[in-house]
Amino acid sequence: MRSWKDLAVSITWPFGSENGNLRKLQSAADFLKENDEVLHCQIQALMKQGNSYPRARQIAAEELQPDFDANLISEPNNILALEYLKQLKTLEALYRQTKGQRLPSVRLDDKEGIDG
Repeated sequence: MRSWKDLAVSITWPFGSENGNLRKLQSAADFLKENDEVLHCQIQALMKQGNSYPRARQIAAEELQPDFDANLISEPNNILALEYLKQLKTLEALYRQTKGQRLPSVRLDDKEGIDG
């Protein structure tokens, strides 16, 4: 049985952003994903102090990484791009986790179809 990656399936996930710099967006997405729990706690504390969620997220990110580009989490298409990139990281991790597991056998040429 081959792995999903061996099936040569290509997934294209087009998206835009105000920033347009994929390397910068990926770096920011990695930072946000790796520090999710810490950022969540800081954001909650900042919101209790009266900050809106977007402002609290900017402050928390800049406190944790002073050179963080706050514009990346203030523009709507940047935010969406960051969320897509974070999810792609999750999908990659799931693939690596299941790569060694045996998948059920399915014959695509079965006249009765998959559901039988």
